[in-house]
Amino acid sequence: MRTLILLFLLTMGSYDVYASDVTVYTLSETSRYVLVVPHFQRIFIQLRSWEDDTLLDEVVLGSKYMQATHEDRDVILDTQKELVVKRRYGGTGFTETILEILAFIDDRIVNIGSFIIDHGSIGPGNGGSIKIEGRIRFTAINKLEYEFQKEIEENGKRSVISEREKYIFDTKLKKFVKKTPDH
Repeated sequence: MRTLILLFLLTMGSYDVYASDVTVYTLSETSRYVLVVPHFQRIFIQLRSWEDDTLLDEVVLGSKYMQATHEDRDVILDTQKELVVKRRYGGTGFTETILEILAFIDDRIVNIGSFIIDHGSIGPGNGGSIKIEGRIRFTAINKLEYEFQKEIEENGKRSVISEREKYIFDTKLKKFVKKTPDH
């Protein structure tokens, strides 16, 4: 295992990554594990096999203006954990913080939900602005609530919209979908 982490750190090149930054999550079955290395502007996530130490899948997510953070959560009904990643990016006139939920399904890293938890943008000239503040609450296994407030300012007028959306994990689509009266 130490050899694997050292090899991964060497492949990172000149980036300032230390062994203490590396997190290893063993999945419920003993044949797979997840290697997570956050870096200032990226977070590297690898799904690997213990048996022959092969790389099954890899995802690199960008983050600007803050180091990406991650935590393991039991979000969907199974015996293994999922990964919740928070990252921030932006450009001229806007910034956005995204919370992404990643699951490890069929030897793949699958994004099962992405939610904006902070957004700010300013239009060119006197084009107005948009601000979104949101939060995710895991209410039960396979269920979550996304609550957000959207503030829009245009031509000196300000409007505020507050919403609470309920999501349920769809096992066929392998992602969270907005709950409708059908569910």
